[in-house]
Amino acid sequence: MAPLRFGLAYAVATKGVRHVAVVAHRGCRATGLSDRRTEVVAGLRRAGVDAIVASALFDDDAELYAIDDPVGAALSTVERVEHVFPRVRAAAFLFDLEHDGLLSLVER
Repeated sequence: MAPLRFGLAYAVATKGVRHVAVVAHRGCRATGLSDRRTEVVAGLRRAGVDAIVASALFDDDAELYAIDDPVGAALSTVERVEHVFPRVRAAAFLFDLEHDGLLSLVER
């Protein structure tokens, strides 16, 4: 799972951010990412990345971004945000491109 990024910490610390929206989306390509290693490495190769570097990029970082369920990942991120930043409230939303871009609140 991707770590909370410094950008969020910076926004909380210096810009007074106290509310965070975590947006998941249907059709997320991070779902089943580990099964698509060949596809991703080949794409990196087509972009001119050396084969060893392309493989290492996937092997070193893919597991941080791979998820089983976009909604579950969003809810987990909400929990982590509120744990790390106790005075920040977070909410998960689901963006659905298949149904006119419907954005809906995900209940905890």
